[in-house]
Amino acid sequence: MRCLLALLLALWAGAVAAQPVKSLQFFDAPVFDQQLSDSLASKGQVRVQFPPGVPIASMPPRVSMWVAAVQNKGGSVQVAGSKDGKQEQFVQLLRPIAMSIISGFIGSAFPNVPDVLGFLREYRLFKNLDGYNAMLIFDKDSGHIVQMTLLPKN
Repeated sequence: MRCLLALLLALWAGAVAAQPVKSLQFFDAPVFDQQLSDSLASKGQVRVQFPPGVPIASMPPRVSMWVAAVQNKGGSVQVAGSKDGKQEQFVQLLRPIAMSIISGFIGSAFPNVPDVLGFLREYRLFKNLDGYNAMLIFDKDSGHIVQMTLLPKN
């Protein structure tokens, strides 16, 4: 099954030129955000592996934040691994998350310093996402996320 998912990823990527692939292990902490941002600065492919038991239907807010940021930066988000409705369910989950992030930026209008610092932190983290698309791969039997790959746009 992982071979099929790898094949899907290769086809979707359009046979990305032989670029170095950076790999990270997901863990739910701010240091992960910085590592991912630093990896994206190379403008090459970045793969994030997930530990067992991270369901796509209720993914961690940190993952949702990165996926929404890809969309906000004009990238596309693809989901592979199921044909039984989980992909559509995921797309419907993404829209409110993205809108929440956007309205948080606009709605705050910088009334105090902590909001400004939060905005600057997120800008710094996501600035390297320009020119990237994302693909989430999940195990169709368990519904758990296996991998998130961030690919430079062709």
